[in-house]
Amino acid sequence: MDRILLAVDGSEHSERAAKVAAEFSACTGATIDIVHIIPERTTVTVGALHPYGEIEDVYVTQRERLVAGGNELLARFAGLVERAGGTVKETEVVVGSPAHAIAAAADRTDVDAVVMGRRGLGDVGGLLMGSVSHKVGHLTGKTLITTE
Repeated sequence: MDRILLAVDGSEHSERAAKVAAEFSACTGATIDIVHIIPERTTVTVGALHPYGEIEDVYVTQRERLVAGGNELLARFAGLVERAGGTVKETEVVVGSPAHAIAAAADRTDVDAVVMGRRGLGDVGGLLMGSVSHKVGHLTGKTLITTE
């Protein structure tokens, strides 16, 4: 295994996935690409945007604020992976449909495996609730490693 894609959303499930990816990286020497997907139809309350407010009268769009927040999340996860002994190669924020964007990133970067958290919904719950990990498993031929 040479290259791993770690998909994160900031949840506890993602933190566990990051630790698993870091263990694989430390044991095999594989590098890790970390991706965070911002759903195309994201709505954010004004309070959540406060830290990313306008600075010196520069207008910043909601999308730019979300991407900035995504980059902060990626930096946090890159630190977590590196402290656990893993090697981070690249990080990327993508705006799009989460499952499709993760599968596309896996194919584009030619990783050996995708590591991501899952909410533990199972096949039926995943089908009814639209589990992202379930969809990624169907959209890519890459090895998919999920953690709860």
